[in-house]
Amino acid sequence: MRPDNKIIKLITFCLSLSLFLLVFPLFSKYFRFTIHSQSPTPNPGTQYYLDCTAGNDSNSGLSTLSAWKTLSKVNSFPFIPGESILLKRGCTWSGDLANAQTLTLTRSGTGTSPIVIGAYGDILQPLPVISNSKEGAYDVDISASFVTIENLSVDASPPSIEAGCNNNPKGHIYGFVLNTGASYNVIRNVKAQHLYAGVYIRGGAHHNW
Repeated sequence: MRPDNKIIKLITFCLSLSLFLLVFPLFSKYFRFTIHSQSPTPNPGTQYYLDCTAGNDSNSGLSTLSAWKTLSKVNSFPFIPGESILLKRGCTWSGDLANAQTLTLTRSGTGTSPIVIGAYGDILQPLPVISNSKEGAYDVDISASFVTIENLSVDASPPSIEAGCNNNPKGHIYGFVLNTGASYNVIRNVKAQHLYAGVYIRGGAHHNW
């Protein structure tokens, strides 16, 4: 009687499986298996809004209808990684000869959840502006890390110009200042004009773009 083909195939399969189970442990140390999982996309954090005309610092800041008004409110708020501060297009925060208007950034984000400074509103309106006239003023003072600044204009309105220096503005007024220790910050799609320095990087600031 000839053996049934199905029985032969089953026996062959069982022998092959047994051989594999016996041999594999001997060689498994030479192989490395890695399971790759897709990193979850960080959820966008809370967005806060700043409006130089209709805003009010007693508002929650959580919508365009309940926006804050002043840079001082932003400077004192304890932001956490992933959050955004959006300044209204068409707005200008201006200092004078006695008092500067400075956006001071001391709260840091992380590599995956930076804190973002940006703009909102009608795209046909000009970028939000921070401008100063006081000698030595900073428009944006950065001591934090992992902060992204985009769609913002920094400016100066110096009281006079220096005729002996190609009519450049007098006064040391700075746009973006990266202080010692500030790191992994990104400044992009911004405008800087009429300033002693558009971006000023102090010694000890590193890995900023």
